Amino acid sequence: MRYELLDKPDFGMVRVTFDAAGEQMLAESDAMVARDSAVEMKTQMQGGLLNAAKRKLLGGESLFQNTFTATQPGQTLWLAPAPEGDIEALELDGSYEVFLQSRAYMASAPTVVLDTKWGGAKGFFSGTGMFLLK
Repeated sequence: MRYELLDKPDFGMVRVTFDAAGEQMLAESDAMVARDSAVEMKTQMQGGLLNAAKRKLLGGESLFQNTFTATQPGQTLWLAPAPEGDIEALELDGSYEVFLQSRAYMASAPTVVLDTKWGGAKGFFSGTGMFLLK
């Protein structure tokens, strides 16, 4: 799977090209701009009802996430954040954790696990929120 960040910084968008059939991408329910017809979309609550509700209520994310699956190589998916803005890609290898402000998550590989973490009083007073996405 390859990706390219487009139209930065004001109206950021990412174009994902699947190299093989069966490759998948998870995305927030409001992130899809367009997809090729051979990219299947399945909408569900990732991690079950309790985890999805926790992400929604504490992390500000959508209750549902879309799983996009390529049915053949070379298919393309376009994603953009719901409020216009810039996009940054983080290469995650599992050796460290990343904490994001609420509503900052847009998409990831299915191996990335989203959770919420208490941001403390510092997070509350700084405007980043009482809970962060982990």
